[in-house]
Amino acid sequence: MTTAQFTLYATGLTCSIVGTVLWAWNDFGSWIASFMRRVAGRCWRFARSVLVRVGLLHGRVYVDAGTATVTFSGHADAVKSLGDDAPLERKLAFLMEQDREHQVRFQRLERELRAAITENVETLRRDLDSRIADEILQLRTERVAVRRAGVALVVVGLVLLSIYPYAG
Repeated sequence: MTTAQFTLYATGLTCSIVGTVLWAWNDFGSWIASFMRRVAGRCWRFARSVLVRVGLLHGRVYVDAGTATVTFSGHADAVKSLGDDAPLERKLAFLMEQDREHQVRFQRLERELRAAITENVETLRRDLDSRIADEILQLRTERVAVRRAGVALVVVGLVLLSIYPYAG
């Protein structure tokens, strides 16, 4: 086997293997991606520790800038009441009126909260739907590009593997 034949064979085999991996990206692409992220993280931690020891990179530096906290709260109370000397019928009418006002306020608050919650749920649902649609479209686009590259590499690899016996 000549050097040219070996070069064509090794290149063709490499292209075919890499192309097959890219072509099958949908099947185990997430595993490959997570493995590559772990390896890259380990490599970066090792390289950073070496660079810190050599002095080309400084270790982590923390600067305490202090903190500030501001708190403000307010509350106002108003109390409606009748005098102690008011007749019992007037006190009862006053209590009934207060009960009616509280029920009206409570019902209004309940309607407002229901409307706000419904509006927020619809907004969140629309946002989630659009985000999911965007993610699906992006994943499809990426997968098509990766698969096309994989098919191209497999074809190049097969061509190189088929012509290596005739080389030099």
